[in-house]
Amino acid sequence: GLHTRPTFPLRVMVGNDNEIECHQLCEGVIVQVQNQTFMVEFHVLPLCGLDVVLGVRWLKSLGTVLIDYNDLKMKFMHNGRIIELKGNSDISLHLITPSQLR
Repeated sequence: GLHTRPTFPLRVMVGNDNEIECHQLCEGVIVQVQNQTFMVEFHVLPLCGLDVVLGVRWLKSLGTVLIDYNDLKMKFMHNGRIIELKGNSDISLHLITPSQLR
């Protein structure tokens, strides 16, 4: 239901080393992550199993980011405030098998 506009083709390499092409862009989309609001630009990609990918372009827009991979936390300044986002550290998560990874 988002408004899209055509864009120059963007080739994206996905996890299995295949490349997919994007031809549509959604601009000025408001996204809420852990009660924090961000305005982002989305490239529309034919991916399954997820809603959005906040990639390097979004990370670059945050400026300097402090990341703690042990505690799955990231901190950065946004709209004059320090924001901390926390990853899912649920111990009930299970490792995937090699066949699932393939």
